[in-house]
Order: sequence, then C-alpha cells, then structure tokens
Amino acid sequence: MLPRPYRIPLILALCLAPAPPARADDQGDLPRIEAGLRVIAGWQYESPRATATQLALLGTPETDDSFFLDQARLRLDADFGGRARAVVSADLDSVPMVRNAYAGYRFTRELRLRVGRFRRPYSTIEMTNRGRLPFRERGVFNSEVTRGSDWGDRALGVMLWGKIKKPRLRYYLSVSEASGEANNWLARLEARPFKWLRIGGGGGVKTDYQPVGRERVSTLAAFGLDLRLRSSSLEVGIEALGAQNVNPPGIGAGSGEASDESAPELRLPWAGGVLGYVTYDIALGGEAVLQPIVVAELADTDLDYSRDEAFRGVIGINHLLTPKLRLMPQLEWIEPLAPAPFAREAGFDSELQLQTQRHVDAEVRVSVMVSMEY
Repeated sequence: MLPRPYRIPLILALCLAPAPPARADDQGDLPRIEAGLRVIAGWQYESPRATATQLALLGTPETDDSFFLDQARLRLDADFGGRARAVVSADLDSVPMVRNAYAGYRFTRELRLRVGRFRRPYSTIEMTNRGRLPFRERGVFNSEVTRGSDWGDRALGVMLWGKIKKPRLRYYLSVSEASGEANNWLARLEARPFKWLRIGGGGGVKTDYQPVGRERVSTLAAFGLDLRLRSSSLEVGIEALGAQNVNPPGIGAGSGEASDESAPELRLPWAGGVLGYVTYDIALGGEAVLQPIVVAELADTDLDYSRDEAFRGVIGINHLLTPKLRLMPQLEWIEPLAPAPFAREAGFDSELQLQTQRHVDAEVRVSVMVSMEY
C-alpha cells in the first residue's frame, strides 16, 4: 500500500479525472516502444588552486589530466495508445543504475498522473536532461544544495501535472521521498505568454526531516524563479534559487552527530544562488551549428556566514554537428569570494579544521565533451 502522503494526489487524480473515451481499437493494440541511448564522454584538465594556508598545510594540489565518462544511459519508453506510458532509464556506468522508472496516465491534456521514480519539478535547469544542457555541469548551487540537500534529482513519488492551452500554462504538483525519512512536497508553474518567452516559478517544503541522531524537524522550505528567452538563434536563461541547506559547511551541520551537550547546535541555514547563461547559434551549413556560450553563477551555500560564496564562470564554443551529436570544448573556473580565515568567527580552533569541512574550492577546468544520443 502507498504511504499516506502519496495517496492524496492519487485520490485527487482519480476523483477529478473524467472517464477516458472508449476506443474501438484499444483492445489488442501493442505498445509503441522506443529505445534510446545517450553517451557523454570526453577529456578534461583540472587544476585546483590552493590558498596560502592550504599550500602550507597540505602542499601543492595535484592536477588531473584524464578522460571521463559522465554518462552512459539507456532508455525505454512504452506508449500505450497515447494515454498510458511507462518509462525506464538506467545508467550503465554508475550505481544506482536505475534513474527513471515510472508509469504515467493521461486523463486529459490538463490532468496527467505519474507514479514511480521521476525527476522532481524544482527548477528548469534541474529538470533539463544533460543531453540538452549547453554546458557540462548544472552548477555549484545545484550540486551543493539542490541535490546535496535532496531538493532535486529523482525520487520515488507521485506527481500530477498538465498543460493548459489558454492561457499557455504548465503545472506540476508532486510529493516524493527524501533523505532523513522526509517527504518533499513541490509545486511548479510555467507560463508561456509568447512563443519566445517562458517564465517559471515554484517551491515547496520538506516535512518530517530527521537528521542523524537529532530530533525530527517539522518543515524546511525551498523556492525558485526562472526565465528563458529563445529566438531562432539567441537563447538567454536566468534562474534564482533559495533553499534551506541540510548540509551546511562548517560546524553545526544539519546532519550532525548524536545529540548531547557537546554536540554542535543544529543549523539548517538558507542558501541562495543565481545562474545565467547566453548562447548564440551560427549556422555553418546543413545541420551543423557553431554555438558560443557564456555562463555566470553566484552561489552561497550558507547565508548566515560570509565564507561560503563562490563565483563560477564558463565560456566555450559548442559545435552541434547534428541535433543529436555535440562537440563541446569549454573552460570552467570556480572562485570562492571569501577566503578561509573565517575560522574563528565560526568557532574553529584552527584553519586546518576549516579546510576539512565541506565548502567550495577554487578550481580551473578545461574539458572537451562529446554528447551523443540515438
């Protein structure tokens, strides 16, 4: 039986949905099955940049010159007459292997149901698959907070969603499992007033979060706003996100040790991030397109202290050989905006302790990535 939080959207869908029209050809029809494969691989050169304190205590960091395999994913999509659908995708290069595994049913254009393991509807960049992103990584805030605090990525749950023709809207309502024995309740609304403009926003709460060895926390929150402008050649995207971070850097983290007099105070601070990107397509003839790209991001994983801000920049020139085959040489750098000597403010005895905490390090990375889909 489904856990209680997942029964509510399921009952709503069944109560509100009109009966599907009968079709004479429904019986005996075989599902239409499509298979797909995505491979993202390439070469990278990474050069961590240490502070003076890190150099004195840890020595010069090693550079990395290597090939990488970011993704090798197989996808099966079964469509049952345009009304029911089942999707399974699996990574062939990592654990857990299963990524998506859900069943969906389309009552009407405006009301659809999805049950299983699916991507949570938190932000537009988080909901965009890697094969369509014009840059390699989703960003510092995404890795440290959206996924680090389990607001995004995939999870088991139930989702209602649909498309409204006039006005042009798309909505998502979901409840899913989350770490710490919690449930994520998320809602998202997208408006498309013009063909070239999409505005999205939403957020939600994490209920009954249970930090390790701590008392249960009733409610945590997250929100986000995003904007995308797209013409035949130009694309501009901006998103601003905020969420309570269950794994903040430094002492007093939300996943702290057993509660006793010596345990640090439980902290679940707010984090924030803003990311923007611009791409411009230059036709080369045939299907080939040259696509310059610039990305800028400002992320702060703990708004309570001035030690966790970081800037991330990406520049590159993507070469779209076909819509399914992309060559993406890019330069990425991450620059912490506050150096390490905030240790005493945070209650540390020495900077060495601060260096062992979870925070954003300075880094420069050059990568040449090939993304292929079939």
